[in-house]
Amino acid sequence: MTSPTNMTISSQVKMENLLDPDADVTFGFWLNGVGIMLIGLMGIFGNMASIRVLSHKQMRSSPNFILIALASSDLILIITSILLFALTTIYPYNGCLKHYYFVTQPMLAGLTYPVAIIAQTISVYMTFLISFERYIAVCHPLKAKSFCTQTRTKMSIFVIVFMSILYNIPKFFEINLNESQDEEFGKFYYVSASMLRTNKLYITIYINWLYFIFMNLIPLSSITIFNIRIYRQVQIVNRMRVKLTSKERQDIKLTTMLFCVVIVFLCCNCLAVVTNIVETLHIHNDILTKTSNFFVTVNSSVNFIIYVVLVRKFRTIFIREFSSLCGCHDGGMQRGKTRKFFRQLTFSSDNSETIMNETK
Repeated sequence: MTSPTNMTISSQVKMENLLDPDADVTFGFWLNGVGIMLIGLMGIFGNMASIRVLSHKQMRSSPNFILIALASSDLILIITSILLFALTTIYPYNGCLKHYYFVTQPMLAGLTYPVAIIAQTISVYMTFLISFERYIAVCHPLKAKSFCTQTRTKMSIFVIVFMSILYNIPKFFEINLNESQDEEFGKFYYVSASMLRTNKLYITIYINWLYFIFMNLIPLSSITIFNIRIYRQVQIVNRMRVKLTSKERQDIKLTTMLFCVVIVFLCCNCLAVVTNIVETLHIHNDILTKTSNFFVTVNSSVNFIIYVVLVRKFRTIFIREFSSLCGCHDGGMQRGKTRKFFRQLTFSSDNSETIMNETK
């Protein structure tokens, strides 16, 4: 999901031309239909598991509250991406899900479209918040104890969620639902851009410039600067490893894991930035847009893998919870086998020592 202009706001549908699977339809089906669906289903499981594990009493800390909010917004973003981008590619490709394409999806679009943008905004600024929190903790450790408290973190999360909803309220008024009739299919629906969405001043100021500033320029540049500073500080601290306390080593390991989360975020969203700039210049490339939407979904789906690979405590609690849900209450042998399996998937034992902050 790149910008609002990249969301599917269709003009009236030419029903007789939909079943011609040309290269663009085929590309969209395999990348967005199959790709987003498979990655998204994995991401739904991963984010639900992350929320459950990070909510555990042993995992309560300021960074983890942010990660819970990030996983929640990513979960919503994945679900709306499947509804908007994945399921809508199936009918044009093979004729299945006709009712969803012509009835269900157009009727849902007025809700799923703005909710998707809100979730994306929250995800971007949760990543910004976790970078800022780590910047304070690593580069200004004397301020961290009073500044990076759980109360302040919860308040920051609330402000981000509230402002994301407030900023994106106009999205609820960008789509019109239209009804039409077809001899073969009967009554069907389609969506079109509202008068607000076609207003040139609205497009120039809100769609193009404000989106670029608040969704690309400010958060991405800040995240990059914070993490460059963090990386340099970690390099300096690593040379002084002998002098580090246990708490400082724990903070460095946590920072390394969160640094991986941010790097994945930047890599997956760089194409979205390019696409938004191209859209601002009134150039639309459908393949670029579909590829960008795919990578945004990937970004929302992979954090669970990072946690499992790099965070021993997360992995341990996940195995325990997963074993319990699977009915392995006698636990010992089954959990032992599961731990052995996950150890084979992870990096060396030194890297897997990473643990998240516990409640002080």
